[in-house]
Amino acid sequence: MKWYTSADGDQRIYYTEEEIEQIFDHELARAGRRPTPAAPVTALEPRGRQRRVGAGTGRRWRATLAHEAAHIVLHRYLSSRT
Repeated sequence: MKWYTSADGDQRIYYTEEEIEQIFDHELARAGRRPTPAAPVTALEPRGRQRRVGAGTGRRWRATLAHEAAHIVLHRYLSSRT
């Protein structure tokens, strides 16, 4: 992890892919949700919610869920480091 100053003068943070993998591996293990070959992650659809039928709907939902989860984890991780 390193801090840098962006072109507009704001302080930004940079994580390598390895650092992000380590953070999320730790969080998944802590929650008892680390996937294994015997128990892969397959059920990411929302329960009780009707999905629109269309190409890519499920992929978009999973990508959005992963994106928002990353915000939650990384923001919490950053605030615990300061």
